[in-house]
Amino acid sequence: IQANPLLVDTIPPLNVERPLTVAGEFEGCRGMSSCLYDVASNDGVPGFIEANGPLLKRYRELMAYPAYSDAVPLSAFGTVPTFPLLLAQARQLFHADIARRVLQSPESGGQALADLARQIEFDRRNLAAAGHSLSKLVFAAYLRDDYLLLSDVLQHLYSRTPSLVQAAATPALTPLAAGEKSLA
Repeated sequence: IQANPLLVDTIPPLNVERPLTVAGEFEGCRGMSSCLYDVASNDGVPGFIEANGPLLKRYRELMAYPAYSDAVPLSAFGTVPTFPLLLAQARQLFHADIARRVLQSPESGGQALADLARQIEFDRRNLAAAGHSLSKLVFAAYLRDDYLLLSDVLQHLYSRTPSLVQAAATPALTPLAAGEKSLA
């Protein structure tokens, strides 16, 4: 996973002063489970999110970094792309933070919904830029997780603030573009 070389000179570099690791453990917000339920039923989530604040901040910076893409070609003689465990853990942390904010109040839930829409845009951008089927598969799975959380969030917020949900969710619900659906 690397930056797109065509864009590197036009944007500021990511702030990567030191490598990060995940502090603590949280088993929720994975696969087909309800992230909202996982967060609501675990009192340790706020501490987990707070302990991993620098990782969450760096993940938000990564999502805003337009040159991030899976640009490593897959070949029998080349490098096999890696999808680091830390990236998967950062995504889990990000989803837990969104769920926590949605459960706090409709106001913080509205901002969390906007953050989730940015996550979906990030994953769709990477799905479209993926250069081979393995990367497409990973980013399609990431999108599935995003949409599972979005479904929970919309259901939770709609009963409280329907107008907020309709305005914030529309960009995240646009159909996939040709590049996102293509296996090429």
